[in-house]
Amino acid sequence: MRSLRFAPIFRKALLAAALTCLAVPAVANVITDWDAKAVAVAAPAPLGQRELAMVHVAMFDAVNSIERRYRPYLVQLTAQKTTSQEAAAAAAAATVLIGLHPEAAEELKAALVDRL
Repeated sequence: MRSLRFAPIFRKALLAAALTCLAVPAVANVITDWDAKAVAVAAPAPLGQRELAMVHVAMFDAVNSIERRYRPYLVQLTAQKTTSQEAAAAAAAATVLIGLHPEAAEELKAALVDRL
C-alpha cells in the first residue's frame, strides 16, 4: 500500500528530472549561423528555398573538400587537411549569399569577418 501512495510523487519527480535533462542550451555552429543569415536575406519561397539549398550545397562541398569523405555535389576543391572546416563553410556561405544578394554584401562580409 505504501508504494502506491508514493508512485505519483515518484512519477512527477522522474518527469521533472527528465525535462531538466532536456533543457540543455543549444550550441550554435557555423552551419546553423549561416543558415539563419541565409533565411534572413533570402527571397520568399520558392526562391528562398532554392537559395538555402545553394548555400547548404556550397558549405557541404567546402567542408567535404577538406575531409573528402563523400562524393562532391558540384566541386571538389584542393584544400589541406589542416584547413579550418568552419572557415571554409562560412566563406562558402558568404560567397553564395553575396552573389545572390549584392545589396546585403556589407552585412554579410561583416558577419564573415566576425566568424573568422
